[in-house]
Amino acid sequence: MGRLGLGAVLLVLAAISPLAASAQPNGAQRVQEQRNGDGSWLRLTETENEAEGQRSLQVDLRPSSDQPYAPVLQRRQALADFPNGRWYLHDFDGDGVSEVVEVEYCGAGPNCVQTLFKVNPARKTAWRFLHGGFFTVSRVDDFVVTAGRSSCCSWSHLVYRFPSDERTLTEKDLAYSINVSGPLESDSTTARCVISKPTGKRWVLTKPTNERLLQLCAQYGDDVVINPPDSVPEP
Repeated sequence: MGRLGLGAVLLVLAAISPLAASAQPNGAQRVQEQRNGDGSWLRLTETENEAEGQRSLQVDLRPSSDQPYAPVLQRRQALADFPNGRWYLHDFDGDGVSEVVEVEYCGAGPNCVQTLFKVNPARKTAWRFLHGGFFTVSRVDDFVVTAGRSSCCSWSHLVYRFPSDERTLTEKDLAYSINVSGPLESDSTTARCVISKPTGKRWVLTKPTNERLLQLCAQYGDDVVINPPDSVPEP
C-alpha cells in the first residue's frame, strides 16, 4: 500500500470522532457536524443503503450560524467494493477548517487507502487534495507529510510541498522521501534514516535544512544515523 510517515498532527483512523446515528427510511444514516475557526459550519451526512448496494456522502456548508446549509461535496461508494468505507471530518493541517476524509479500505496493518478533500468556506468550494495509502497525514511548516508503516520495523514518509492554490497534490509536489528503520541487530539500539529527494528523473540522498522534518528520523528514538554509507536513494 502507500508509503508514508508520522507527523506532528496525527490523522489517526482509530481515533475517528464518533458519528451520531439515526435510522432513516432509505437506510442507516450518520451525521457529523463541525464548527470551523472562521465561524462557518460543515455537516457530513453518510447514508448506507443495502438495498441499492450504495454508501453515499453529502457535505453541506453554512457560512455562519444564521445562514442555511448548502451542499459542497457529494460522493458514493459501492458496498461490494468498499464494505468498510467511511467518511469523517478532521482538520489535519490545523488551519481551523476541517477536511473531509474518505476511507476506501485498510490493509492488515495501520495503512488505509484514503482521500482528503479540502473546503474553502469563503468560496464555498471543495476539492480533492490528497489520495494515497497511508496511516497518518500532517502539516509540517510548508509541507504535507504522509506516514505509513512499510514493514514490522520501518516507517516511510512522503513529504509534499504545500500548494498555494486549490488543486490535488501530485508527484511533482514531492520534496522528500524519508524512510526510517528500527535497529536490525538484537544488540543494537541504532536506527537508520534514509532521506532522498527527486532530481529530474532520479532520486538522490539529501539532508533537509528543516529541523522539524529531521525529527521524523527519531521514529525509534534519538539514536539514529541519517544516510549511512550503504544508503540507497528511495522514492
